[in-house]
Amino acid sequence: MKKDITHQDVARALQDVHPEHHFKVKDGSLVKNLHGLYSKLLIMDDATFGHHVTEGKNDFYAWILHIIRDEHLAEQLSHETDKDEMIKIIRKRLDQYHEVEEKHTEGNQDIESDDDIDGLEEKEIEIEQLKRDLEDVAQVESMGAGQPLSYQGAKDKLHYGFLEFLQGMALGILIGIFIARAIL
Repeated sequence: MKKDITHQDVARALQDVHPEHHFKVKDGSLVKNLHGLYSKLLIMDDATFGHHVTEGKNDFYAWILHIIRDEHLAEQLSHETDKDEMIKIIRKRLDQYHEVEEKHTEGNQDIESDDDIDGLEEKEIEIEQLKRDLEDVAQVESMGAGQPLSYQGAKDKLHYGFLEFLQGMALGILIGIFIARAIL
């Protein structure tokens, strides 16, 4: 029998987990909650996915089971090795979480209590996480094909370094001219 999703289940799945429980992706990035995992899977390359999911292991399943503690979602992912299917399963679960959250919010609109304040704080945290996730996705989508995420940053640093080089060179020439005139 399938257990109903509670407001606490939603909060646990959507809030950032404690830093010691962040999921460290092979590329060095960290996943802090279920939204973050979903966003990361959307942009993850096949090699990175293959590092975490094989016929014999599924790191995402283990993290969801033991850290997020969503047994239902973990069971659905336990034998899944296809990234696109995994994305669909997680998206469906996130939609279920949002439905529960909407019902919870609608049912408590007229009540002012600590639970409502906690719910608002949870929503604010969730909104901030969604904004960060969307910024990550937008950053990847706005980049040219095959360019690493740090391409623009490297380009800016190179431009800045070149300007420093030119300034140093000009200063060196001026000092050289000054010394030559002083000696002669």
